[in-house]
Amino acid sequence: MGWMSNWQYAQIVPTYDWRSTMTLPRELKLLPDYTLLQEPVNELRNLMANARAIPEIALDTTFQVVNLVSTNHIQFNLAMNSANQFELTLENDTENIRLIINKAEQQITVDRTLSGATDFHPDFGKKHHAPIKINGNITSVEIFTDNSSVEIFVNGGEYVFTDLIFPRQYYNKLAMQSDGDTKASSFIYHTVNSIWVE
Repeated sequence: MGWMSNWQYAQIVPTYDWRSTMTLPRELKLLPDYTLLQEPVNELRNLMANARAIPEIALDTTFQVVNLVSTNHIQFNLAMNSANQFELTLENDTENIRLIINKAEQQITVDRTLSGATDFHPDFGKKHHAPIKINGNITSVEIFTDNSSVEIFVNGGEYVFTDLIFPRQYYNKLAMQSDGDTKASSFIYHTVNSIWVE
């Protein structure tokens, strides 16, 4: 479990009553080649409900899921056959956060420039990049989102992004697209129940 903030702007984020939080609890694994994996703990499955599964999605056109709720879990595998770039967008009518996987540049990006309130600090509304080794297949993409955060785990936790977001309305749509032959398989979507007891 980690701290979900950044000392650059931790004391000025546009929230009230609560400020900052912890990430989802994670299990750490060290592979023989010293690669460190971070995976969400299995106990989170107990909070998931309302599963919607799609065996395979061809992304030669934009695929969209609408009517997302405020807390979601999304998971799928990705085969970027002839495609160089895959993009997943979580959005409402005016704001979004994007996950971009670029095979040609061997780079993964999270773009929160249009994610909602970003003007409280010049470094908040930016793109975050990481190198990624990809020939064509991504073994898994797993995303957890709620009103103010997005946590992304790629290739079983080999690549992990945790981003705060401050949209004026929660993201109620998901869209996926690519610039070539790409297939998303074993796609599953859940709502995630709250741990708070009223």
